[in-house]
Amino acid sequence: MAVSVMAGIPALKDLYGDLKRRMDQAVATFQSQLSSTRTGRASAHMLDAIKVDYYGTPTPVSQMAQVSTPEAQLILIQPYDPSIVKEIEKAIPRYRSLKIDEDGALLWWIEFGGRLDTVFQTEDIKWELWRIVYGVWDYFKNSGKFPEAENLALEWIGTIPGKRESRRFEGDYMLNQQDVIRQRDHADAVGYGGWALDLHPADGVYSHRAPCTHFHSKGPYPVPYRIMYSRNIVNLFLAGRVLSCSHVSFGSLRNMASLGYCAQAAGVAAAVSVKENLLPADLSAGRNLERLLRALLRSGQHIPGRKHAAPDDAALSARITAPRHSSSSSSAEVPKF
Repeated sequence: MAVSVMAGIPALKDLYGDLKRRMDQAVATFQSQLSSTRTGRASAHMLDAIKVDYYGTPTPVSQMAQVSTPEAQLILIQPYDPSIVKEIEKAIPRYRSLKIDEDGALLWWIEFGGRLDTVFQTEDIKWELWRIVYGVWDYFKNSGKFPEAENLALEWIGTIPGKRESRRFEGDYMLNQQDVIRQRDHADAVGYGGWALDLHPADGVYSHRAPCTHFHSKGPYPVPYRIMYSRNIVNLFLAGRVLSCSHVSFGSLRNMASLGYCAQAAGVAAAVSVKENLLPADLSAGRNLERLLRALLRSGQHIPGRKHAAPDDAALSARITAPRHSSSSSSAEVPKF
């Protein structure tokens, strides 16, 4: 009713026409983007944005070939002009750094499943990854571009997908992007991270985007203890890839070294909790936090900005002596450290 009235008022007719045109464009753009989104099932529209250099003119694949989806996870491209096959192959998104050497071919970018349920669709993800891996191996062995692979054999492929990211739990604090790039201080810092914000496209090998993007902060950043226990399950500690982090910040904290520091902190916190009959959240502030920090520093944990200064630690004031390697039997003092 309101639209009809607006369109019928001469003074508003032009405004209505402009608004309708812009809204139709926005809806069409959204529909186009939605149709090209990978959801676990192949769609011919996934290639809508891909253009091929056809005699100097960027031309959509859909205008040069018949595109169909004979299987749920297979896109079949049949070019009208067979001579253009190689150009189409070049245009299809993929990471092209393929080499075979002692570093193992650097195939970390073989990823899939970012838009699927990595808990309940693990088997589907595994089978698709196997198809991709065998396809890459076939390319190594039979394309003729890797003569160094002639005497190589494929010995083993993992049977369980390595999960870069899955479910994360919520703690009393959620580490976020600004904590990483601004190196925010936290009174309850119990470790540190230092890797870049390393984000990979959800579509994995089928994405038209770069296989990863890195944003480096200016140095290491503190990691707070509050991300290492549940906010609503009072006796639950968190460690590994379920830490309380945003998706973006987890792109940095997810690496093994940083997660190792976090697991060390959670383990020491659990030991202190049992010894002192405390809950995880009880160690997040005050004297209990100081007790946890002393225990961590004493165990060798590095915490940015914190110096191990426990008065009851005799090692801090110890002096070491060693006998001289000479005819004299006297001892020489070694500098304190």
